[in-house]
Amino acid sequence: MGGESGGGKPSGRRRDVAPEKKGEGEEGPEGAEEVDDDEDDVSFNFSTLKDKSCRVHDILIKGNVRTKEYVIEREMEGVRRATTLQELADELATASRKLNDLGIFEEVTITCDEGPPELPGTTANLIVHVKEKGPLSLHVGSYMQGREGSIEGSLQLNNYLGAAERFDCNAAIGQSTSNTYCLGFHLSHFRGLPAWFHTRIFQSVRNWQRHSSHTEKLRGLVVSVASGNHDVSYELTWRDLADSTRLASSKIRKQLGHSLLSAAKYTYALERRDNPLRPTKGYSFRSSTQVAGLGPPDARIVRFARQDLEAHFSLPLRSIGGALSFGIHGGFLMPWGKDFLRRATPISDRFFLGGASSLRGFRTKGIGPFDERIPEPGYNGDAKRDALGGDVMLSGVASLSFNLPVKVLQALGLHGHAFLQAGNVISIAGTDALPHPKDFLSSFRVSSGAGLVWPTKLGRLE
Repeated sequence: MGGESGGGKPSGRRRDVAPEKKGEGEEGPEGAEEVDDDEDDVSFNFSTLKDKSCRVHDILIKGNVRTKEYVIEREMEGVRRATTLQELADELATASRKLNDLGIFEEVTITCDEGPPELPGTTANLIVHVKEKGPLSLHVGSYMQGREGSIEGSLQLNNYLGAAERFDCNAAIGQSTSNTYCLGFHLSHFRGLPAWFHTRIFQSVRNWQRHSSHTEKLRGLVVSVASGNHDVSYELTWRDLADSTRLASSKIRKQLGHSLLSAAKYTYALERRDNPLRPTKGYSFRSSTQVAGLGPPDARIVRFARQDLEAHFSLPLRSIGGALSFGIHGGFLMPWGKDFLRRATPISDRFFLGGASSLRGFRTKGIGPFDERIPEPGYNGDAKRDALGGDVMLSGVASLSFNLPVKVLQALGLHGHAFLQAGNVISIAGTDALPHPKDFLSSFRVSSGAGLVWPTKLGRLE
């Protein structure tokens, strides 16, 4: 049985779905049949033989200079359990995908050949040939978030120990004193489980003086285990909020000082779109549930429950080379503990709306509750306000994407889009009276527009 696979499926000018004949006058095991190049014949002959008994006798690994053999063998466990040609083809596709998902190989090729003729039944030998990526990778770039530009860099040490592990060091420095430094370690198949283990320690400074009259300094660690669509994590972070201008509004001043976040989080993410940056069909769903306040009773430990839901759906419009897309995003934040409704939620964990990444046409954090700042000495204009964010958030978007009539722009990936968005965010905890649902819906903010979009590796440029 001969054939090659870079994605778990045989390729080349010929594929044998049963052990091939060795040559003229020499016969292989009974039932051998050769499939020619015609795709219809391949499909027909394979469909007739897909239930034929077949098992893997041996797996030979080549090209692994640093990678330990057990790293590759454990991704091939399903292949060893295959008992038919159909099962073998399916498991080869799965194994090839898993090996590529490790992120340590430039190329993975699986060759399938017949097993020893003296063994009973139909057997196969597999040759897994890998081409490893270099151990070091460096990335430097810049990006814009709101009106602040940042320079970021990352250095990664990949698979240096041969266990499909990764060490990384990341730094991002912004124009307005915002910066982030992070050290991380990532390992596949943690303690033999089919899951990724991630841990990172970090220090981050976020400058929100322009929008909410405070800076936020974070120091902490995050540990997570991820498998498939599921991710479970624990975060322990010391947070310090300060206002260097001493002009913050009264509600912001109540938030200043030190606090400790000790939280468990579960995330479920499903991505079924053909291209997340410019989807033309499919859907996606993401749910994130976080519970904070794990630890002994202490006034500095923040206690809350937070739920975040997001879904997207796209329908193809082939006549214009585009798609009609819909999206909805909602969130709910509530403190817990004694007299929980009387305590305001931490501003660091609230929901904000406004800006290109959430609701176009409005300034960053420009939607939702505000509080007036202390006027600057000698300032006689309108009072400046601090964005406070909220505990309940709901937003939706409908958009139409389409190809541009200029081939050069199409080659660059540029396309046009028109959109309609709406959303609102309100506070519940720590308020004098609970808002009525009608007030929440009637105060929705709406924006619409059209423009050009350029999907890049750094994200969407609009």
